[in-house]
Amino acid sequence: MREGYKQTELGEIPEDWEVVSISHISSLVTNGFVGKATDHYTDQDDGVIYIQGYNVEENSFNYRGIKSVTRKFHLSHQKSCLRKDDLLTVQTGDVGLTTIVPIDLVGANCHALIITRLKRHLAYPKFFSYYFNSSAGRARMKELEIGTTMKHINVSDLLAWAVVLPPEIHEQRAIAEALSGVDGLIDGLEKLIAKKRDIKTASNYSAKIMN
Repeated sequence: MREGYKQTELGEIPEDWEVVSISHISSLVTNGFVGKATDHYTDQDDGVIYIQGYNVEENSFNYRGIKSVTRKFHLSHQKSCLRKDDLLTVQTGDVGLTTIVPIDLVGANCHALIITRLKRHLAYPKFFSYYFNSSAGRARMKELEIGTTMKHINVSDLLAWAVVLPPEIHEQRAIAEALSGVDGLIDGLEKLIAKKRDIKTASNYSAKIMN
């Protein structure tokens, strides 16, 4: 094993990183509305944007076929009202595909997506969106799938799902920002660790220059 690393259930990780469950780093993990919503679609100006699985892309959204629901429906289903930086994970279909709610979709509602609201003093949303979308994350997420014709994952299983946790928010942010220019899915945990090494090396070099 390399110096400064340790072996865990998720593989080799830096010694100061932890393996924790999603429940440990989140204040809320819940479903978007599940059921028939088509009767509540509206073209009225006061309609509320209604995000569905086909609108979710890797760390982004598309607005093709975007729907709106009545304000009455929205007010009756506040559990699935979105806040900035909530993680939205596809629950049925392209299971595990995840994005982050941007400011222009705050107050929208959603259908059959898993909403994860992270504890911001512990977890930086973009870091975890990258991990969810990594090849390693998606492969591990598939292990949670249940069902026969329509594969899906349950909120209870995601709550118990293990992830890596760098202890410092600034480190999570630096890694996420370093990865933000990478096209396509990152290769997994090794990419996250490699970015940690790159950032640490750059920080050490900068410190030497400053001294």
